[in-house]
Amino acid sequence: MTPLTHAAASEAPTATQVSRRSVLRRLRKLVPEQSFPFSWRATERIAEHQSSLLRRLARTAATDPVGFVENLPAIVIRFVPDLPRSSESHWDETSKHWVIQIVETRSTASRRFLILHELKHILDHGKSVHLYDPHFRRGPLQAQMAGDHFAACVLMPAAEMRRAIRDGLTTTSSLAKHFDVPKHRVVLRLNDLNLINKITDN
Repeated sequence: MTPLTHAAASEAPTATQVSRRSVLRRLRKLVPEQSFPFSWRATERIAEHQSSLLRRLARTAATDPVGFVENLPAIVIRFVPDLPRSSESHWDETSKHWVIQIVETRSTASRRFLILHELKHILDHGKSVHLYDPHFRRGPLQAQMAGDHFAACVLMPAAEMRRAIRDGLTTTSSLAKHFDVPKHRVVLRLNDLNLINKITDN
């Protein structure tokens, strides 16, 4: 092998790097092409499908979903002292990266949820006009709700929530610790899954 060939080989992206670069594209492709807005239930299902794919990709990479997102080459995550809200995301034209910013004072559990919430906004880029009706006030609200739903599905999958409860985790505190999410997010997810009646401290 010549030095030039060796250098080219060493700079070639690995299979893992290539697969990680295609993650956003693969997740976005789960949104069907159509020229009219989706119903809210359809939008929820899309978020659920995206969350399932993200979990599968993270499992294949032998990491948790948040760690998987943190290592995506297209995304930079920053923890900053001050923001007008808990988190935000934007495209940085200079670095050609998506930037997720989280207020640094948020707990680790909250940070995990917010990273995934902002990832959903990134996935929605260019498609939000169909996912959420831009002509009504509820459009931006639905986008936030979808971000929360996506994050909840990634961190607290329905099957795992039910399994945890069957295994004896029947308080919101124990479930929050098990899934490493804020306690109030557990309550919302339990209500979403009609499992709140299984909890002893509700």
